[in-house]
Amino acid sequence: MDCVWLNSNLHNANVRIFDCSTFLNYTDDHPTKPYDVVSGFSEYKKAHIPNSAFLDLQNSFSKKGSAYSFTLPELTELAVAFQHEGVGNNCHVILYSRNGIQWATRFWWMLYVVGYKKVSILNGGFQEWLNLGLQQRLK
Repeated sequence: MDCVWLNSNLHNANVRIFDCSTFLNYTDDHPTKPYDVVSGFSEYKKAHIPNSAFLDLQNSFSKKGSAYSFTLPELTELAVAFQHEGVGNNCHVILYSRNGIQWATRFWWMLYVVGYKKVSILNGGFQEWLNLGLQQRLK
């Protein structure tokens, strides 16, 4: 998905935009844990694409109680979580992240496995949006 197209469709009722950012902060503080997983929500609150919402991979879109980070929840639970965020069959979902494409592609896959097909990833993510000088929502 192109940033220019998205910018011209920010107020389209059938477009749902989501920041999917998660950060892996590498550390030497723990011998068996090479990184700390940090939600991107605090960065989202500072600035984001207008009319976007935040998808919290760790807290809302991973299996509760799993020994492994980012375990896919049961598909019915996952579908309900997306519906709760306003994702429906008539919408076009646009995903972006701040620190590489992997988090947006993870959510693309999660949406795909529960049956959503009209899902795109924003080319260049949030950084490209900023590079183009497009409007952002600030805290």
